[in-house]
Amino acid sequence: MVALQPTTISTGYIPRRSAENIFHAVRFAEYQQRPLNTFITVNLGDLGIPAEIASKEFAQIRGATRRRWNRHRDKYDPSLGKFDFVVAHENPGGDCPHAHWMAHVPKKYQTRFAAALEASLKRFIDVDDLGTALVIKPIETPGTLAKYILKGVDPYYAEYFYMDQATDQGPVLGRRVATSRSLAKSARLKAGWVRKRRRSKSA
Repeated sequence: MVALQPTTISTGYIPRRSAENIFHAVRFAEYQQRPLNTFITVNLGDLGIPAEIASKEFAQIRGATRRRWNRHRDKYDPSLGKFDFVVAHENPGGDCPHAHWMAHVPKKYQTRFAAALEASLKRFIDVDDLGTALVIKPIETPGTLAKYILKGVDPYYAEYFYMDQATDQGPVLGRRVATSRSLAKSARLKAGWVRKRRRSKSA
């Protein structure tokens, strides 16, 4: 399940509270010793998906990934846990929709996860070769990467988040950011997690 984040339809900026929620989710993942260690970029434009439906189509891709994850967990490995992630959409120039996805994938499953996601995307788009539309990399510093995927935050709040700059990342029709329910505010409250009052420049 996904925690839906309030956002303005087809805006060029991420609202402050939505950005805060992503930063909190990233810290909460580390607190649970399940850091977001896998960075996935899906270039929806390269897959032939127009900007008008890119967010909606990606939600289907994300949902299929979560269901596959849950099936494997329930059938083979309960220790796998929930599919923890945050995601941010961008559409620079208005014609390049893509999604930045930070997820927790246990080391022993990283190769399998990458292969399964690639195969799933090929079926979804009905192509044999994704080209450079899918990029998967390890995450070294989740807080720093969170700043990168949130570079489309309202520039008024760039200094508040200790970000060097914020830039318009183009119109996104639909929700610009989201977190898994496992990292959302309700999950953080249930776990008794409280954010540190003193923010650091490492986010």
